[in-house]
Amino acid sequence: MEHELRVWLTDVLGAISELEECRERCADFTAFRNDRIVQRAAERCISIIGEAVNRIIKADPEVAISDVRKIISTRHKIVHDYEKVSADVLWVIIERHIPVLKAEVIALLKEASS
Repeated sequence: MEHELRVWLTDVLGAISELEECRERCADFTAFRNDRIVQRAAERCISIIGEAVNRIIKADPEVAISDVRKIISTRHKIVHDYEKVSADVLWVIIERHIPVLKAEVIALLKEASS
């Protein structure tokens, strides 16, 4: 695996770690919905993930990451249609999709170091 791909995968993992910190700060969805600062931090992390995944896929379209197009389109929505991004959508991403992505990225990084 190329050095740049490892860097971008590491960027994704770093943003996931920060999303996990956002999740730790909010015990439940109600707390998350009421904390605009944490929501903004989550938006930024998801944007970073989307940009890094976009770069990864452009460099190597065969990289095994689920829902690549959804990840990239979510980044575009956050950046360009930010007023349409709801706390509900962010919460679902954090709760359901980020754990899957984290497992995939960890596996890809382990594979790269083998």
